[in-house]
Amino acid sequence: MAERYYKVIGQHFDETKHFDKAERFYIKARCPQMAVEMYTRANKWDKAHKVASTYMSEAAVGTLYVNQARRLEAAGKLKEAEKLYIMVNEPDEAINMYKKNRHYDQMIRLVTQYRKDLLTETHLHLAQQLEAENKFKEAERHYVDSNDWKSAVNMYRAHDLWDDAIRVAKGHGGVNASKQVAYAWAVSLGGEAGAKLLTKFGLIEQAIDYATESGNFEQAFQLARTSMKTKLPEVHPVSIYTHTHTHTHTHTRTYVRIVFSQTTCLLIRSTYLCVRSHLAGHGDFRLTACTLSTRTDARSLRRRPWKNCLPS
Repeated sequence: MAERYYKVIGQHFDETKHFDKAERFYIKARCPQMAVEMYTRANKWDKAHKVASTYMSEAAVGTLYVNQARRLEAAGKLKEAEKLYIMVNEPDEAINMYKKNRHYDQMIRLVTQYRKDLLTETHLHLAQQLEAENKFKEAERHYVDSNDWKSAVNMYRAHDLWDDAIRVAKGHGGVNASKQVAYAWAVSLGGEAGAKLLTKFGLIEQAIDYATESGNFEQAFQLARTSMKTKLPEVHPVSIYTHTHTHTHTHTRTYVRIVFSQTTCLLIRSTYLCVRSHLAGHGDFRLTACTLSTRTDARSLRRRPWKNCLPS
């Protein structure tokens, strides 16, 4: 009978904010959970934890704190809810709470502190989610934090945001990475438009270098001819022409002419193998070659034997 009055007296002191007296009467009424709730509402976390750990079982404390945390979460009091989740060793509940409420910085803070082994995976998941929502700057930050800056570059390329793609590539991958992106940009634009844009950003030389190193001599030659003629001596264009000449109705002979400048025997060998593979099964064929001499005069074109350069 007395316990019922103790509870009423405790509630009176609770309402008048005489918390110590309220606690004593709640304990006498065998209602420690009411004292814990009183202290959590008043943000007196240490006292709440002391009462809970002294008078309640661990399981009861966990259930009480989680339920109270969820009420605080529903009321928008996320920081207070987090404290309760952490007190009962439920960091995942707090992490999910921040995720649901899109407080990603707070989410990452807790993952870093309590689930560090999942940090990279969390950054990547957030990056993909934000990219799908067209929040590219935020997605970029999480891609970079997950050590996957190349995905950020690809994201920007897929949405034709080439300025940002080059910025990320240069900032995290260095000059070579930016050369690759610049070249891809030039190819996507094509011809003079691509060359002009690369020149505007001071990337034409890098694009020519990358095209040459990648073996795309035609693209390198076009870029150099359009925007940087000083690079022409360094570019080795290779053009392959096919011509079919019919001597009779039943016999066909295919000729291939390879034109190159100042190239090496290695290039001749690789070109020969490529042509031979391409023409296999198309009847017999002959290869003739024309090389430019070291003089720039077009009249200096002459035939040179290159049989020794070819594989058997």
